[in-house]
Amino acid sequence: MATKTQVNNFIKQLSQLAIAECNRRTKKVLPSICIAQAALETGWGTSTLMTKANAYFGIKATSDWKGKVFNSKTSECYDGSTYINITACFRAYNSVAESVSDYYDLITGLSRYAGAVNEKNAEKCITAIKNGGYATSPTYIKNVMSIVNQYNLTQYDSCMTNNVTNTSSPSPAPTGTTYTVVSGDNLTKIAKRFGTTVDAIYELNKAIIGNDKNLIKPGQVFQIPTGNGTKTKTITANSGLVLRSEARKGSTYLAAYPKGTKVTITAENVANADGYNWDAVIVNGRSGYMANAYLK
Repeated sequence: MATKTQVNNFIKQLSQLAIAECNRRTKKVLPSICIAQAALETGWGTSTLMTKANAYFGIKATSDWKGKVFNSKTSECYDGSTYINITACFRAYNSVAESVSDYYDLITGLSRYAGAVNEKNAEKCITAIKNGGYATSPTYIKNVMSIVNQYNLTQYDSCMTNNVTNTSSPSPAPTGTTYTVVSGDNLTKIAKRFGTTVDAIYELNKAIIGNDKNLIKPGQVFQIPTGNGTKTKTITANSGLVLRSEARKGSTYLAAYPKGTKVTITAENVANADGYNWDAVIVNGRSGYMANAYLK
């Protein structure tokens, strides 16, 4: 059973990531439901089988999943009363942030969960998710709502009232742009990516970073200042795209997107490597780098 400290730390981490995803998207899912589902699926982050693969939502890996996987025993209830133990193949991720991002992609991207998208009532949201086939347990809605209510998770749902940002034409980034720290990041690198300064980022995020600017951790969500010369623009890609973790071809592959995808460029020509100039970008809420020859 999770301790009070583990529960508090879990809520702090997942709320930051869920709010960041909610703020980035026009199709939104309540952070309270995201947090509660993750808590239920992982026992507040204490489940070794789930957390070692960063699989915070127990999403099954079907044939269309091209990422990492892992096998684990799980209980299913197909007849409404009898639970059976099976071994299933689950999606696995490099970080908690990737897991949360994929959860939002899944719920907002599949028509069977449409009733949960932009739904502001927590019970209606999880009911739509359950009825869409997310879980087989007959008590799933009750269990999720018990967590939401016990820990007052609806306090994290204010992002649902934010105005939807129109991305159909280039526009400045709205105040409150966020960035989720990944492995290998430091404030200098993040500041360069967004065309701002280390001090400007630090001043906005003291409560998260603490006293030492050099001690930032993967999964932390920072507010990015929109002053200090920071400018962004949104374009439509003229070809297929590959998003990478660094501004070079050999860096970690993050995702691929088709021609016509909307891409927000946060900093242009941040590096020249492997015969390409590279831009720092955000695509569907995920940060990374793309060769700018494919963005014109």
